[in-house]
Amino acid sequence: DLTGSEDLNSTLYMYNVYGILVKKTLLQTSVTNHINIAHLNPGIYFCIVRDDKDRSIIEEKVLIQR
Repeated sequence: DLTGSEDLNSTLYMYNVYGILVKKTLLQTSVTNHINIAHLNPGIYFCIVRDDKDRSIIEEKVLIQR
């Protein structure tokens, strides 16, 4: 779950360990966003949230385990 910034439109980008974009989602502002990752294989992913001016707001590593 991610909460969008109140003042900015933001987009979540998820990349696999090879740097390939596997998910791109527009985040709604001021609400909790639920991101469907059911189609992604277990592994490490890099998540970057960017604002509408393409500035990085959040950069995190995510581990998907099943």
